[in-house]
Amino acid sequence: VSAQAPPSPTPAPIIQPQLVIESYETDQDILQPGSTFELTLRVKNLGNAPAKTVSLVLGGGNIEINPEGTPQPGVSGSGGDFANFAPLESSNIKYIGDILPGETVVATQKIIVNVSTTPGAYSMKYSFIYLTEDGTKIIDDQVVTLLIYRLPNIEVGFYQDPGLLFAFQPNTLPLQITNMNTSRVVLARME
Repeated sequence: VSAQAPPSPTPAPIIQPQLVIESYETDQDILQPGSTFELTLRVKNLGNAPAKTVSLVLGGGNIEINPEGTPQPGVSGSGGDFANFAPLESSNIKYIGDILPGETVVATQKIIVNVSTTPGAYSMKYSFIYLTEDGTKIIDDQVVTLLIYRLPNIEVGFYQDPGLLFAFQPNTLPLQITNMNTSRVVLARME
């Protein structure tokens, strides 16, 4: 008598959306305190189900839940972190709409760098708030990193009239270099 093993259950595939920021870029090469720029995000649904009524929240968002534990309609983005970056010309919430499986959408947002931000690498949080096909409200948080620089602001002039200069004749130039910034700057080499 031989015993046969019972067939193993076939796992049911999990059907859900998965939103990912594939790439991002700014329209400014160098961001400094006080810079305004447009951030472009490429968002792809890597899941196997559509993400419905997607909202993108700069600074992070949350889902409001009533005392009975039921998610409330709408999107809350007022608790975000805006110490270094703040939205311009619109709120921090962008409505994107439905994103089908495999689909990539482009979202843009105009942003300003706070003038008190010191140079460095800064994380900026984004939340995706959306509905699944069965009506479950989902929140996914993601982070992008932006580099902030402070370029020197110097003025170069003469501290006295250099006099007549002749081509191919060596001469001394009475240069004066003035730092126009409020912070100290170190200049190693100038050309």
